[in-house]
Amino acid sequence: MKKFFITVFALTFFTPLYALKTVSVRTAKGVVQAEASTVLVQFKSTVAKTDALAVIAKYGVVYNELSDGWYSVTLKSALSVQDALSAFAAETAVQAAQPNHIYKTQRFPNDPLAKTQYSLSSMDAPAAWEYETGASNPPIITIIDTGVDNTHPEVNGRILSSSSRFNPITGVRSDEPQSTDCDGHGTHVAGIATASSDNGIGIAGVAWDADILSLRIFDSSDNCYNTSDAAIAAAINYAANIANSSGRRMVINMSLGGEDPCASVITSAVNNALASNVVIVAAAGNYSNPVGHPIMCPANLPGVLAVGAITDKNSIAYFSARGSQMFITAPGYNVLSLAPGGGYVTMSGTSMASPHVAGAAGLLLSALPSATTSQISQILSASADDMGPSGFDETYGYGKLNLFKALRLAKNDTLSDYRGIGKAIAFPNPFRPNRDSQLSFSVPSGMDSNGLEIKIFTSEGEPVKTISGLTWDGRNESGQQTASGTYVFFMKSESGSTKGRFAIIR
Repeated sequence: MKKFFITVFALTFFTPLYALKTVSVRTAKGVVQAEASTVLVQFKSTVAKTDALAVIAKYGVVYNELSDGWYSVTLKSALSVQDALSAFAAETAVQAAQPNHIYKTQRFPNDPLAKTQYSLSSMDAPAAWEYETGASNPPIITIIDTGVDNTHPEVNGRILSSSSRFNPITGVRSDEPQSTDCDGHGTHVAGIATASSDNGIGIAGVAWDADILSLRIFDSSDNCYNTSDAAIAAAINYAANIANSSGRRMVINMSLGGEDPCASVITSAVNNALASNVVIVAAAGNYSNPVGHPIMCPANLPGVLAVGAITDKNSIAYFSARGSQMFITAPGYNVLSLAPGGGYVTMSGTSMASPHVAGAAGLLLSALPSATTSQISQILSASADDMGPSGFDETYGYGKLNLFKALRLAKNDTLSDYRGIGKAIAFPNPFRPNRDSQLSFSVPSGMDSNGLEIKIFTSEGEPVKTISGLTWDGRNESGQQTASGTYVFFMKSESGSTKGRFAIIR
């Protein structure tokens, strides 16, 4: 009989398919990520199997019978998941039709220095990377700066051959496919935005899988310190032309600034890039005393996302500019990133805050490649953690960058079920001590790390270890390795408490 139904309905039993692809599907509970070629269908208990298979044959090519009347159905190539769900729901024999949801392991990069990057927990980055690392539709992140050291293992092989240098006086372009750095600033900025991650070395960048376009506009003839309107405008126009010709989404980061007002030639170049649907991010500016000083050019131009700097204590950095053009803030104090020659160094400035937001915009463009620059801006502002006075203010703008909330909003169209606030995350989860050197904990939004204490218990409530930092090596109070199993942790600081759960696998 089984052979008969296969012949009549052109169906076969489900065979393993390993090229899993994802698609966004709108459901009654919001937009979810699902497998792109299958749906799950449950038939009413009164429906005979022959009738169920007849319905499946209308829309599917293979099936796998599960339990309680459920089937996994691989769809005909011309049928989308969204349309298939509607079609099955209209069948009187069908009890329910659902997308085949995607699940992922909890992901934290295995880069050994990642656990020292306070910015990752500040932005809730580990949870965001569950949604996107930049691989879905890899964007181009353009670094208009002092150049990028192409030999650094964290960016090697990812700098586009169209990278160039511009005369800092005239703006005349020359080829520089093997991008170099005359100062170290550009390499540091590039690492924050898009250092290769989960590669077992160094740090973790925000957008792991983005490509880098390095446009060097500073030159060692002036100690790599000054550039001009002509060079900046020429670099912006060149980047916009590449975005247009390649058809790829692009973010321009400019960790630089000059006196207000901006020259008309820079305004024209920025408008040209925005018209090409390029996202532009710029450092708000640094001052020894920022009170009364304006946000610098080009960050103060309409359409440019001006980024201020916060510290590891989630307060505004003393040097960060303020003003009505402020858009958002991000970590910019004692930020660890790349140094030319393969090393790592800590720097401070709104120059370091800006590439965090540029990387975030890159992730959003990877998740939503058809989004407009305005939509990217709206997602970032709507998902930011409000800081300072309630609502927008001239110190923090719309608040502090929250990468997890931004990606969740991009994927689900809503934050109504957001559970990140007040919830700590342990990563990697599961923790494998034989492979992972440390288990790290993120401090949730609205809770600082002053007086932090984390108590770890077995699932039965037996105490295991009390720690005062954000990492744990997997050993108990006696220094012995803990066993495989489920563990509970309680996090407490001067500003609140929360709890979480993780697993250990040996």
